[in-house]
Amino acid sequence: MEERSQKTAAGFFCARTRGLTGEFVTVLLVLCAAFAMGIHVLFFGGYAEQMTSNTQYPLNLGIPVMIATGRGFVEPRGQGVRFEYPNAGNLEEFLLEKRARLSPEDLPRDLPVFRPTADFPHRHRYLLTCIGVLWRVFGISWDVVKGLRVFLFCVMTAAVYGLFRLGMGRWWSLLAAGMMTAFPIMLFFSHHIRDFSKGAFLLPAMFLIGWLLARPRRRAQLLWASLALGLVIGFGIGFRADVLVCLPPACLAIFACRVRGGLGTFRTRVAALAVFGAAFLLPASPILLAYRARASTPMTPPWGSPHSMTTISASAAPPMSGYTQTMTHTLAGPSPTARRGSEGVRCL
Repeated sequence: MEERSQKTAAGFFCARTRGLTGEFVTVLLVLCAAFAMGIHVLFFGGYAEQMTSNTQYPLNLGIPVMIATGRGFVEPRGQGVRFEYPNAGNLEEFLLEKRARLSPEDLPRDLPVFRPTADFPHRHRYLLTCIGVLWRVFGISWDVVKGLRVFLFCVMTAAVYGLFRLGMGRWWSLLAAGMMTAFPIMLFFSHHIRDFSKGAFLLPAMFLIGWLLARPRRRAQLLWASLALGLVIGFGIGFRADVLVCLPPACLAIFACRVRGGLGTFRTRVAALAVFGAAFLLPASPILLAYRARASTPMTPPWGSPHSMTTISASAAPPMSGYTQTMTHTLAGPSPTARRGSEGVRCL
């Protein structure tokens, strides 16, 4: 009897090991396919990748350049809305994508900078910091941003496979992820990296929520999944605030998921909610404080009344923050120079 039990346990362990190995190989295959397609489209122009986006308000990446050159989370002084930095060397040309690369030596050592006063950079701190750190490690180049877009596409493709895998077989899930990879329409819109990046947090968060609800989980599994879910949502809102939409269903999933073992399940759920809350608030606190500061600050231009903006000359006004809310730019109306300067700019 004991020998039969040992054989059964050994058979179960081997079957489970083979299943996990198969899943690992399948996920690796999905990642490799997404990586190859991303490189093909973004670096080699596959699928006639010519799509451009609305370039009226492109994302200013002046702060990531300052991070990459060791200046910290600061902005170069100038008219950031119009990408005008007269005392910043080749920075203006690089941000307008007229240059593929930028060297720290291309910027003056005494470049005037200031700490961001607008709420936009603080609400997108993790996105800007991520690009800045990548530029500091791999060099200030637009190819590095393309690589980040490829990585985000790989994460989204793997999350799509996981979502289908929750309710379908391995081959059907692989087919669904393969269709997403074979027709990479998402990559054509990845120039909007602020909007594109949220998918790399929304889809994994949805997968974790579905994974918790799919079947009963052990206590350790629930706690680890709650930790991962909190970190994904907490860091995600620093890329795009839309990730907050996952917060209510995540709390419901943690509290409503089935826990193995009848004793102490309520205490386990409460502990999981506490872990989730701590993991979420730790990275999300700076972003939430930025939103709170924005809500308590009246929406007025940095100088004077909004109605007087059309009469104030650029020389009389103090330098605008590179991320001052574009409502000031909208009220005054973009100048012809700004319109001409923004033509052909790819919105990241």
